[in-house]
Amino acid sequence: MKKLLILSLAFHCICYAQNAKQNTNHINITDSLIELGEVDKAISFLENNLKLELRVQKKFECLALLCNIHKENRNLSLALKYGHLALPIVLNNKLDSLEFYGDILYNIAVSKYRFGESDSAFFYAEAALKQRNKHLNPTHPKIIQNINALGVFNKSAGNIKDCIKYQEKALSLALNSSSIDYNSVVSSHFSLGNSYEAVNNLFLAQEHFHKALNYFTDSLATREIYKAHIYNSLGVTLAAQKDVESSQEYYLEALKLFTELSPQSVSSISTIQSNIGNNFTNLGSFDEAKKYHEKAIRLVEASDYKNELPWKYFNLGATYLENNEHIKALDILEKSKALNDEINGTKNELASMLLNHIAMVYLNENKNNKARVLLAESLEITKTIFGLKDYNLAEAYYLQGLSYFQDNDYEKCMSKLKNAAEALILSDKQETNYKDAIISRPLLLSISILKEKTLLELHNKTEEINYLHLLLESAKKTNALNEVIVDFYFHESAKISLFNEIDENLHLGIQAAKKLYDIDKNPEYIEQAFKFFEYEKAFLLKQEIQNTQAKKNTNLPDSLIAKENQLKREISDQQNLIFNENDPESESSIKINSKIFRLKRELESLLKKIEREHPKYYALKYKNSQVDYKSIQKNLSEGEITIEYYQYHDNVYSISLSKDKITFHQDSIGQLSNKIFRINQAIRNSSIEEYSNLAYKFYTRLLKPHKTDEYKQIIVIPSKELYYLSFDAFLYEKAQELKYNHLDYLVNKNVISYKNRVANNYFNNATPEKLYLGIKPSFTNTEFAELNGAYQEINSISKKLNGDILINENASKSELFKIISNYKILHFASHSEPNKNNSAYSKIILSAETGDTINSKLYAYEIQNSKLNTELVVLSTCNSGTGDLIKGEGLASLARSFNYAGAKSVLVSLWALPDFSTSKIINSFFEELSNKNKSSALQQAKINYLKKSDEHLSNPIFWAGLIITGDKSSLEIKPEIDSKLYYLLTVLLILGLLFWRKSV
Repeated sequence: MKKLLILSLAFHCICYAQNAKQNTNHINITDSLIELGEVDKAISFLENNLKLELRVQKKFECLALLCNIHKENRNLSLALKYGHLALPIVLNNKLDSLEFYGDILYNIAVSKYRFGESDSAFFYAEAALKQRNKHLNPTHPKIIQNINALGVFNKSAGNIKDCIKYQEKALSLALNSSSIDYNSVVSSHFSLGNSYEAVNNLFLAQEHFHKALNYFTDSLATREIYKAHIYNSLGVTLAAQKDVESSQEYYLEALKLFTELSPQSVSSISTIQSNIGNNFTNLGSFDEAKKYHEKAIRLVEASDYKNELPWKYFNLGATYLENNEHIKALDILEKSKALNDEINGTKNELASMLLNHIAMVYLNENKNNKARVLLAESLEITKTIFGLKDYNLAEAYYLQGLSYFQDNDYEKCMSKLKNAAEALILSDKQETNYKDAIISRPLLLSISILKEKTLLELHNKTEEINYLHLLLESAKKTNALNEVIVDFYFHESAKISLFNEIDENLHLGIQAAKKLYDIDKNPEYIEQAFKFFEYEKAFLLKQEIQNTQAKKNTNLPDSLIAKENQLKREISDQQNLIFNENDPESESSIKINSKIFRLKRELESLLKKIEREHPKYYALKYKNSQVDYKSIQKNLSEGEITIEYYQYHDNVYSISLSKDKITFHQDSIGQLSNKIFRINQAIRNSSIEEYSNLAYKFYTRLLKPHKTDEYKQIIVIPSKELYYLSFDAFLYEKAQELKYNHLDYLVNKNVISYKNRVANNYFNNATPEKLYLGIKPSFTNTEFAELNGAYQEINSISKKLNGDILINENASKSELFKIISNYKILHFASHSEPNKNNSAYSKIILSAETGDTINSKLYAYEIQNSKLNTELVVLSTCNSGTGDLIKGEGLASLARSFNYAGAKSVLVSLWALPDFSTSKIINSFFEELSNKNKSSALQQAKINYLKKSDEHLSNPIFWAGLIITGDKSSLEIKPEIDSKLYYLLTVLLILGLLFWRKSV
């Protein structure tokens, strides 16, 4: 969507003050009044002078100034009125050599353009440039302004090549001026960036926008309002790449600047409001989206900018379409089309976009023939204006392909999808690597997935194996495209927004691999499926882990790492503040968001600098690492099996690896999500009959096909909702007697541990100096219950291990961060609170004091930004393992945050566990750690608990929620002997030896 034409021109209109002031009194007075912000007084002063002035030239100057003031203040009708009154005076009195004449021609051109009178806009702009070239220096800012405007007009007419030619000329003039006007340079970079955005060369567009912003960093450019325009344009390019979080930050900052510096800029403010609405649509916040679109419409309807109304209604219609409100969407889109036809004509970019979106409404209603008629019209318009490489062209072809897919005409669908892909790829290479110039990678991803679905349907229809081979190859190529997309985005939310489509591609590839494997048992299909499994788990983990490892292996300067950590900490502190603000539109919230925006941009700039100046770090960070399942098999011990799952709705695929065996299984479990919810609810409600039935069914469907009864140790790598299951609580025999202490729990037979993926997710920076740190805040006289069992647990364990304790007020965040990296084991005995709206704000309570929110709560994002050297983190807190289910990375939980930070393994709870049973199990766990690995120690601790528990206390709610995630290996526990005790023992030994010698 190209929304920048109006903003681009608005930017040029304010870029240049009058540089050649005449030394006449009324001009100086007018300038002074305007600089003081007294625009109305300036207009009144000039109108009075116009009535009284008898000299022709002075009357002409008054008209020229009035024309300019009204254009600057968006009163375009009055700007045209005074401009047209001035023109006859020029012609009748031979005043065409005056600089004001060029200004009047230019201002009329801009006003005509805004009213949609394109031919007139070109005529006056070319006349203005001709007059200015005759009488001004070739590098004068007004000539640069004029050339840029002609570029904008050409872009509006679809002449993109001419547009770029004009704007490159303007930039060259600005940079080669004997006295460089950096505001002109900024304007030229901005214009050129918009032009590249118009042809969907988003990387080049962003390059020019950032170059423009650099002049502000160096304090060479001075007009702050320019930043607002550039920020909005950057928001548009980021939104086109589905980096909605970054885009929204730029839009909000642009809106803030416009509101402060140029509240009369109706066109710019309404466009940004509409853009923010588009982002809310992409985020699924449809009520918020409608609110912003309606604000924009009201603002435009109250102004002279009626030619912008079609765009604003189009964006509102697109929101209704995304929300599946098809009748309302069609009504609003038709209204936009009628306005666009009336104001701008029927052959323009918006016309094409409207036809595509109205066709989408018909496709949703399976009116495919009707949709194809509109899409054919859209294709013709787009080809005429933009040629054969364009987003709207590709979208129209894609929608045609979708219409044929819905009609089961798969051959025609494939043909249209081929056309769609060709319209997006700008490279002339026969085989693209997806890093080449591509108009829209997200749209190319959608095209690729529909192609794969079509290939699967062709196989189902014909049973030809070749279609499966084509599908598998396509899925592999699409995954390469995914890699480029993931590496490009800065924010997690942007990556997550694409995951549904990425996940669909993975499912299609896995289906093809499974069908091919079932046909000829070739292990290469298992290997490829395994890579798809791992990609789902590593989707977001990959960059975070490789980034940390790259830093470690390239010895980046400490100063750069310290600066990065400082910025992350500052961003975290500000995010903490904004999270506690109730009103997102309050003055306080706006100021905090603005500070977060500046800090994030500084961080992005720093990270780009590190990548640019340290190529080895860049290469390691973005390397494409593949996991070899055969090497995993070699490292497994006898009696050990790893099972990795991939879930797609009710379909569950699993690959198990043992020392000498591999199994690839697929099952469809009806209403899987509901069954997972029901078993956990049955555990909570002590509904033993439903629990035992489901626990046995899950065992037979998820584990038995892999013959897990032949193995002692089971390593589980869940997928999506399977993360919510405690495999320990599965039953390996059907319940014969419905008593909790008579059930055959899997924990009694197998050692279960969990991992996020087959490859290790941890990375230690150094060897910890100390063994154990217990953290136990006090909750006396608060809303939180005292955790007496957990406190006794920490006291007991710390004594056994000669460890340290942070207790009561000392268990604060500031104290914790001073020493957190020095310990091999971190043990939290506290309350935790998962945050359902934003998992980054899930927290461990370090103090119940409400006044000190920053120091009393340890947030997930703060844990993630820290650097740990920890072997084991024990979270004796409720719900520490639960959180939002973010596809592609498992549970967005406190446990994951510790994994990110560098902890090798984390002991967490999947649900709220009673204090007394948790304490018993964890105490027993630490006792068992001296001679068992972590997962075996936890299994034995649970068995010890069950042996001593009655029918009631054997309920899985008391014990099954505790799990080990991460590395399961043994932990060397050697309590540090106190130095004084060591000295005393040494002295006693020496005395003993002396006594023995004397005795001899």
